[in-house]
Amino acid sequence: MRSYYAGPRGTPFVLLSHLIDESFLRKDDFDGFMADRQRRLLLLIQEATGKLVYEGSAAEPGEEADLPGTLEDALAVDAA
Repeated sequence: MRSYYAGPRGTPFVLLSHLIDESFLRKDDFDGFMADRQRRLLLLIQEATGKLVYEGSAAEPGEEADLPGTLEDALAVDAA
């Protein structure tokens, strides 16, 4: 029979396989959990694609994004 737990504290495999740090769940720290989860998933995407990923914050719905530079600057970077 396969064990559903791993590690010294009995961390469930499902948390490990989904890159979830259980310490945030145990502390009931939603904001910390979300920030850590975003960081871990972005690193996974970066490793898979071999490209740097954007780690800034997105605008909330109905809010303008606060992006540095202009569209011309962004296009010049993409063209380079």
